[in-house]
Formats: sequence, C-alpha cells, structure tokens
Amino acid sequence: MNPQIFGAGLNGRNRVVSTQRRLNYYYGWDQPGTPAQGPDRGPWAIYDRPPLTQKIYLGANRIRGLFRFSSSLWVVQGSKFIEVLPNYTYTERGTLNTKDGRVTMDAIQGVTGFQIGICDGTNFYIFNVTTSTFTVVAGAPALTSITAGHSYFIGSVANSGKWNVSALGDGASWPGLSFTTADADPDNLVAVRHYGDTLYLFGERSTEFWGFSGVGSPPWQRISQNAVSFGLASAASIAPFGDGLMVLAQSAAGEGGRGEVSVYSVQGNQFQRVSHPDLEHIINGYSDAFQAEGCSWSINGHLQYRLFFPSSKVSWMYDAATQLWSEESAFGGVSAAPSGFGPHRGATASGFNSVVVFGDYADGSLWAAEPRKATYADQLTKIGGQDQPIERELVGRHLYEDGNRMQILAALELDCNSGDGIDASPTQLPQIMLSLSRDKGRTWGKERLRTLGAVGQYRTRVRWQNLGRARDIVVKIRVTDPVRCTITGEVLVPGSSSSRSGAV
Repeated sequence: MNPQIFGAGLNGRNRVVSTQRRLNYYYGWDQPGTPAQGPDRGPWAIYDRPPLTQKIYLGANRIRGLFRFSSSLWVVQGSKFIEVLPNYTYTERGTLNTKDGRVTMDAIQGVTGFQIGICDGTNFYIFNVTTSTFTVVAGAPALTSITAGHSYFIGSVANSGKWNVSALGDGASWPGLSFTTADADPDNLVAVRHYGDTLYLFGERSTEFWGFSGVGSPPWQRISQNAVSFGLASAASIAPFGDGLMVLAQSAAGEGGRGEVSVYSVQGNQFQRVSHPDLEHIINGYSDAFQAEGCSWSINGHLQYRLFFPSSKVSWMYDAATQLWSEESAFGGVSAAPSGFGPHRGATASGFNSVVVFGDYADGSLWAAEPRKATYADQLTKIGGQDQPIERELVGRHLYEDGNRMQILAALELDCNSGDGIDASPTQLPQIMLSLSRDKGRTWGKERLRTLGAVGQYRTRVRWQNLGRARDIVVKIRVTDPVRCTITGEVLVPGSSSSRSGAV
C-alpha cells in the first residue's frame, strides 16, 4: 500500500492545502510497470540522507570548485589551486588573483600536455598537468565562464553576447578573430557549457544550442536558428545530470525583465521543467534566488541535484528516481540558525575515489558522503569537535474525515529501524519524537518521545496511543539522535471510524 501519512507534496503556497515536509529524508519506491526492485515490506521506504565524513580541511576560505581529472581531484579553495590525491594528501599547485565566488574548470589535451583551465569570473588560468606549471593567461579575454570541447577552451565574454575560442590544444593562446555572438535573441551571455557534444550558450533571457562543425573560426554552428526563451537565472546553478544539465532558469518576462525562476533539466535543445508550483513559490520568495548554487551526484542508484541558497540559508535536493524534492540541512557552518542547524555543507560535488565528495560552502572542508558508515552522524575528523547530529523531520498530509466530521486517532505505529542503538553508548536509548497539529498545521502540540531501542533490541515497537480527536490532524516526526531511522511502513488505528488522508 502507499503511505497514508507521508506523501509527495510540499508546504508551499498554502499550508491548508498541504503541510508536507521532508528534511534529510528521501523516498525510494518501485517504478510503475517494472519488476519489483524496492523494499521487501512494501513498494516504498523513506531513507535517511547519507552521513558525511570530513576528509580534508584546507583552511578558512570556502571551496569554490571541484574538478576530477585523471586520478586526482582538483580543488579551488579561496585563492589556492590544489591537487588532492586518492589518499587525500594534497599539494598546492597555483594561486588565483581572487578568493571569492564560484569558479568553472575544464580540461583539454594540449599540444604540450594536458591542460586544466580555471575561470574565476575575471581571470583565466592554465595548469599544465604534464609540466606542473600554473599560468595566469594575460592575453585571454575578460571571461565569465569557461568550458572545453574538441581540444578547445570556450569562454563567455563579460557584459556581451560574445563567446571566444582558444587556439586548438592551447589555452594560453586566444586568437583575436576566433569569436562569435549568440544573437538569435540578443542578450548578455551568462555562461557556456559543452556537454554531450552540444555547446550550450546560456543568456540572460534565452539559450542557444550549437554543434561542432570542424570548419570556420570558431568551428561551431548553430543547431537551430531560434533561441529557446529561457535564460539562466544563476550561472552557479549549472550541474551535469545524466545525459544533460540541470539549471535554474527564468522565463523571458518582458523586455529586460526577470521572470519567475524554475528548475529545468536540459537535454539536447529541450528544456524539461522539474520543479513544481509549490517549490517555485518557495524559491521565488528567496531574496537570493539569482545567486543559487547547484551541484549533482549519484548515490545508492539515486541521481540527485542540490540547490543551495546562500543568504536564505536553505538547501533543496531533487531526486531523479522519484522526481521529488526534499530539504537538506547539516549542523554548523556560517549559515547555521540559533538551533545550530543550517544548509547542507555541500555546495559543490564530484565523484572521487569511489565516493561522492562535497566542497563546503562555508570553509575549506571536503566531505565524503558515506551511506555505509556505521556511525550515523556527520563526523568532524580534521578540525576537532564532536560528531555533528543529523536532524530529520517528516510532516505528513492532512488526515480528515468525509464531511469534515470529528475523528479519533487511537494509535499510530511506525515500522522503522529499531535496535541499532548508538555506537558510542550501546545502552543509551535513541528517541523518535511525534507531535500533532489539530489546526491544519499552524501550531503543534507537545512532542511525545518513543525509544528506537538500545543495541540489539530489534523487536522494539514504535507506537503512540491515545492521540486524541480533531477534524483535521497533521503528524510530524523528528529524529536527531545518531541512529538511522528509515521508515518502511505506518499503521493508523482509528477510534470510531476509518481515517482518510488528503489527496495532496
């Protein structure tokens, strides 16, 4: 059966319509029409987000970009360009002229060896992997972003629709006539990306798609004479995603105007919207929607994309397997609330050394997502301090009776992890907290605690009784103790009549 309490909606436009929330939880379920590959106890489960382990602390300045090339992870942290080896030892390879803001990186096979290009929004740099030399390219145009394809570097030029191309196999040389303009719908370019043999030219109000021709200067041709009327809301939101890209885009609302932002998957020359009205209502209310930062990764078979809003101190995660959005948080960081919890620490991501590595939005930490780690906590290992708790919260649907009749909720039982206990304190009883709203999610009653069982107490039942009556009931559960609490089922026991859940 499908979950009665916890659905797929979000508390966005009006909590009377939907109160739902998923914080550090994501769904896993069987896909319709495919052989059963999901949980044994039913077609769905709600999983905890993977815990993080701090692998490296590089200093106080934030991680600005990650790029995996060959067997190394290349990192820009503050003004430093750093090579990280698989054993997490590292060497500083160069110094940038700036220390703030996201960077773009890519690589080509150069005439003198492999070259990694770095653009910080003002300057362009080359690191020759073969000769271990770092160079500030004085002759490069004023580039805002770079990408690479067919042994060329390609860059968007500041405050224009122009994009320039380097010499073949040489990022240190940028011929003066090797440029053109994205002019199917003239506007300023925000960013360029070469992905899947398509060159994407993202403007403020439109996007063009170009293919490699091998002739001319530059050797690309527009695939279609018409631009798509979606502009890039934030250059830092771009992330590879399966066979395409994920972006935060804006509709072209009037001459020079900014429309509402939405999240799109871009494949070939097609934009597919993946955000829905409730999420869009939320993110368009943020003052920093146009400064959002995106990253993507795959873990446990789930391809996921995160949007981080730095001033609003919020992270949202999209899961391609279920097409659902969830909030993500972590303890600590400069954007932490008084409770100690703030956005997820990862604003950049890369696969590396068989794990997913996140670059910290606040400092120079590299975190590895480790879903198989025994201790369920974000572990600080490089700068001291105790393990950091992971707050998880689920807010359910409106539970109501036909005709808005009074209903009695006699009991609620959750089928979830029990008996895993807390590694550091095997006799300690980890807790799960339940609270109820009887006014459509506006206010909440006192939290009621139940144990998840000490180590080895696998038959522990998580059950609450005598939950009272109301015409509309909303359930909220929270877990902060360092134990997994994956939910595989729920049982609602009505009093006088069967409870129903809303359709949202």
